[in-house]
Amino acid sequence: MTELIRTDHHMHTNASFDCPIGMEDMIKQAIKVGLKEICITDHVDYPVLDDISRWDLGDRLGDTSHMDYIKVLEDGETCEAIRIGFDEYISNYKRLAQAYEGQITVLMGCELGLSYHCRDLINAYAAKYPFDFIIASQHTVTRYDVCFNRTTHFIGKSKREAYATYLGEMIQNVRDYDCFDVLGHIDYIIRYGPYEDREMHVYEFDDMLSELFKMLIHKGKGIEINTSGFRYNLGHAHPSVDILSKYRECGGEIITVGADAHTTKYVGSYLAEAEEMLRAAGFKAYTKYSQRKPEFVSL
Repeated sequence: MTELIRTDHHMHTNASFDCPIGMEDMIKQAIKVGLKEICITDHVDYPVLDDISRWDLGDRLGDTSHMDYIKVLEDGETCEAIRIGFDEYISNYKRLAQAYEGQITVLMGCELGLSYHCRDLINAYAAKYPFDFIIASQHTVTRYDVCFNRTTHFIGKSKREAYATYLGEMIQNVRDYDCFDVLGHIDYIIRYGPYEDREMHVYEFDDMLSELFKMLIHKGKGIEINTSGFRYNLGHAHPSVDILSKYRECGGEIITVGADAHTTKYVGSYLAEAEEMLRAAGFKAYTKYSQRKPEFVSL
C-alpha cells in the first residue's frame, strides 16, 4: 500500500498559453512538496481564429499577450496555440531533467486538444516528438473553447443538450484518434455549465459514458483523475467517484493522476483526495507512463 501518490502526470509551464510559470520553477515546487515524478504536459491546441479573438485570459499571463502564443495556419482560420518552437522546448526540458536527476524524475508529455477539424495536424504533432505521455482533452465543442468563450455553447441549451453535444464530440474524437494515452478531465464541461445542478450524473448520461469507456478500453487507452476539480469548488476531482466507478465497472484499469497545475501553488495538490476517490471507486492501482508505456502502481 502506498503512503500517498507521489506522481503528478498533468502540469503546465509558460509554454502553455494559460500559464505564466517557467518549467524550472514548476520542477522546484514539485521537489518542495515531495513528489518523486512529474510529467510536463503543456497545451497543444488548434482553435479557431474567431474564437481566440474572444478569449479572456484575465491576468493569467501577466504582461504577456495571449496572441504571443498564436500562430495562424495556412487556412487563415485555424491557429496553433503554443508559445515557443518545440526544438527549444525539448532542449530546455532535457537540460532541466538532467539537472534535477536524482531529486525527481521529469518526463515530457503534452496535452493535445482533440478536434474533428484538424486530425492530420494533431496526429502529426503527436508523432513528431519523443513524448513519454500524451493526454487527449476535449476543450472545445463545435470548435469553440468551452472555457475562454464559455457563453457560446450554452446559450439556449438545456444541460442535457449541452453536455450530450460535448460527450458526442468526445466519443467521435476517441473513435477517430489513436495518438494519445489517456483522456483528460472527461467532465471538464461542468466547470462552466450555467446550471443549478452542473454535475454530469451517470444516470443522466449512462449510455454515452458506457460507449466512451468501452471504446477507450478496446483501444488500450485510459482516463485521468484530475484534481483541479477541488480548486474549482466542485467538491471532487474530475471526474466524480460515480463516473470513476462507471469506468471501473466497464472494465477500465488505466488511470493516471494529475493536478493540472498552471501555477506553482497547485503542483501535486489534492493527491491524497485523489487516492481516496480511486479506492472508493474500486481501483487497486493507478498508472504512470514512460516512453508511452503504462506502469501500474499499487494503492
